[in-house]
Amino acid sequence: MHTNLDYAIASVLERGQALDIPNVFAVYLQRIVACELSDGVPVAETEAIARAALVSFERAMDKYPMAPLPAHTPKTKTKTKKPSPNARPGPSAQTTAPGAKRYSVEVEQLRWDYQKAMWRATMGYDDPGCTCLSCGSLLALREKAELLSAQCEDLIARCEEWEQQISQLVPAERKRRPRKAKKRVAKKAQGVRAAPPFDPYAPSTSAAMI
Repeated sequence: MHTNLDYAIASVLERGQALDIPNVFAVYLQRIVACELSDGVPVAETEAIARAALVSFERAMDKYPMAPLPAHTPKTKTKTKKPSPNARPGPSAQTTAPGAKRYSVEVEQLRWDYQKAMWRATMGYDDPGCTCLSCGSLLALREKAELLSAQCEDLIARCEEWEQQISQLVPAERKRRPRKAKKRVAKKAQGVRAAPPFDPYAPSTSAAMI
């Protein structure tokens, strides 16, 4: 039995569109609206169903198995054999393994893109943190992102309050006035008399000498 998510992925692939969140969710939402809405439904109810469809979209991706972490194996040199021209091509990596869900590889990539977009919108960077089975689901990621965002806002508000309190406790620095430079006055030489000022009506110095 195919799910609405399988139908959305298949429709996007058949149309030749890019397999990303906007395209897949658009088809998913159209299918949800077509199944649950009828003509003449109020806009408010349509928006409520669209929000519920987003949560349903997250749960649908969470139902697919998450890819395990790649095991670290030491690199060894192995001889590669050239394929013979008459050999039949083996199964590709995109084929569904027995017992696995259809489009598991596509959903894994969609989930990873969705995690990075959600983390970028709430925290400003692409690292979704732990991706284990307990906290790697999209619903758990949404709750964790909202909690961290609220904690960051609270921490920023506290830091601003602390800075304001510290600025009030620290006294303002006094402005130092620049010192005026002392003017140097030339000292008069001792034992040397200054010449008297010139007087045109004074007696002649030559007569005084005679």
